[in-house]
Amino acid sequence: MPKNAQKNIAIVQLKGGEGKTTLAVMTAMMLQCGIVTNERHSPLDQAIPANRIVKLEHGEEMPEFPPAVRVVFDMAGFEDPRLLSALRQSSVCLVPASCSFLSLQRTLDTLGVVSGRVDRIAVVANRLESKYPNHAQKIEKVVHAHFPHVQILPLRRSSIVDRIFMRKESIQEIMVRPGLLSRSYQGFYEEYKKILDFINH
Repeated sequence: MPKNAQKNIAIVQLKGGEGKTTLAVMTAMMLQCGIVTNERHSPLDQAIPANRIVKLEHGEEMPEFPPAVRVVFDMAGFEDPRLLSALRQSSVCLVPASCSFLSLQRTLDTLGVVSGRVDRIAVVANRLESKYPNHAQKIEKVVHAHFPHVQILPLRRSSIVDRIFMRKESIQEIMVRPGLLSRSYQGFYEEYKKILDFINH
């Protein structure tokens, strides 16, 4: 396993629509760091100040960031040679996944690409719903059959994600507001804190 002194985070999923950009935005806001994407039409600027975003043009090389600069790499859902540069500059990789057959297959493909290139990897069992209580266990079973050392981190579906984009506020800023609404997000917040703990471990 590589030992990377940089504390960057790569959020990678070769399949689109798995919540990769949302996870990248939440993480960049909580860590107050920059974000880099290879998706030209990404909605990042709806929540992140423009001076903290790098949107790579087609064919533009991935910048090399010094150790003092911490960034989140939001690598869009297709294979891009710049992904390898992002992984080389990262110590943590998060792979968001759902329980659909196609998502699980592409998650395994993604793990095949990132394994051995990043110190620590976790699959975020994303957008979980209480009416499907076994989805996280199903994701864990499929992933661990091929990658037994990858950690599985559950994260439930929540309307707080929309508020992050609408208000341009981090989860922490929303949670410190008094009132019933912030209390309704407590379960999501506790699960997301475990993701942050994994990143900062």
